[in-house]
This record gives sequence, C-alpha cells and structure tokens, in this order.
Amino acid sequence: SPMLDVHPPEHAAHTWHDFSVHIATIVIGLLIAIGLEQTVEILHHRHQLHQLETDLRTEGIRNLHIALDNIRGSEQRRQTDAQQYAEIIQAVRGHRAAAALPVQNIVYSKPAYAVWTVAQQSGTLGLLSREDAQCYTRLYGVVQYAVDQVKDINSASDRRTVAMLPGVTDPAGFPALASTGHPQIGRASC
Repeated sequence: SPMLDVHPPEHAAHTWHDFSVHIATIVIGLLIAIGLEQTVEILHHRHQLHQLETDLRTEGIRNLHIALDNIRGSEQRRQTDAQQYAEIIQAVRGHRAAAALPVQNIVYSKPAYAVWTVAQQSGTLGLLSREDAQCYTRLYGVVQYAVDQVKDINSASDRRTVAMLPGVTDPAGFPALASTGHPQIGRASC
C-alpha cells in the first residue's frame, strides 16, 4: 500500500483553535485515505473471491467429466474382459480354440488440480467461507482418492487380462476351467 504524505501547514498555528482545526483536518484526511484504501482492498478481495469460485467451479466440472469418462472406460474394459471370459468358456465347451476379442486400449485421464493448488499456495483459499472451503477440500480429497484408485484398477485389469491369455491360446490351460471344464470363478478372481 502506498505511503501517505502529510505536509506541515504553510504557517504555524498560533491558537489552540487553529491547532485543533489543523489536527482535525489531518485526522479526517487520514481516516478518508484509510477508508478508501480499505474499500479498494475489499473490492479487490471480492473480485478475487468471485474469480476463485468461478475457476474452482470450472475445474470441478472438468474433473467431473474426466471422472465420468474414466468410469465409462473402466466399465468398457470390464465388459470386454467379461466377453473374453465368456468366449473362453464357450470355446472349452465347444472343444475349439477361443477367439481373441480386440482389446480396447482405455486411457484414463487425471483430473486437474491447478486452481486448487494455486489457491492453497497463494492463500486465496482464505477468501472462501468456511463451509465452501470444507466442501472443496472434500471434493478434491475424493478426486485424489479416485486418482489413487486408477492405478489399482489398471493393475487388477491387467492381471485379469493376463490370466485369460492362456485360455485364448489353449482353453485347457485356463485356470478357471482346470480339469473339470466348468467355470470356477473363485480360482480366476484377482
């Protein structure tokens, strides 16, 4: 904030009345300057708050779409794996080689944290109400948890796909159908 300059009067005060008027003028001038400075700061904070809320909302909506796309991709991969598993079982029952279904390359996207991170580091999160800050903290916590789960989901899906590979090339080698020729789901679970 800029320094306020207070200049001495052109002529010295000779009476208490002149001195009091002079002091009152200085005090009123300082109060007006401080009031204007505070008003500008309040307006600036209000603008920052509205911008932060807009940016957090935009980032949240983008993250919602990313989460939905990831859920759809995960479900597509699960369906493909289930179809491959069913094909292997049918091939064993029909004493034929299983057809290898095309593997869908599902790309999971990570959500964005830029606005949240910058707001934390710059201290602008303090502009939010306590309730809003708690809501966004929970939201980004859930987003982080979902991101952490993507790695586990990918690993489990990869293990499941690898476990089915012998069944595609040699149905007798598929662990879920070992010796009986009937599916034993428990033995093939990941």
